[in-house]
Amino acid sequence: MSKAVVIDDDPMFRRLAQMVLKKKNVEIHEADNATDGIALIRREKPDVVFLDVAMPGIGGLEALGMIRQDAEIADTKVFFLTGAEEEGVKQQAEELGAAGFIAKPFTADMLYAALGSE
Repeated sequence: MSKAVVIDDDPMFRRLAQMVLKKKNVEIHEADNATDGIALIRREKPDVVFLDVAMPGIGGLEALGMIRQDAEIADTKVFFLTGAEEEGVKQQAEELGAAGFIAKPFTADMLYAALGSE
């Protein structure tokens, strides 16, 4: 069984991701902020992380930087969930080693494709 962590401050998007991924028998863990999300990644060792770019407090880019600097979880595959298609954000994310971007609103197939890229 695959395992995923969804980090997004929007409960609607977390719930939607959870409903979609459970159909593929993915074990889901979720957090509404980056601090709790990073703790979940350390504890659960997921196959994939879906991380919102724009969140209050620590944003997605900063969180990915923290993940990449933590030797225990640095190799975690992280996909950004974003409603913004800013080229600067995309470039920064790629430089930090993001596995890709999933545009909001996302479809089930977008999340399934991320799981299949393991």
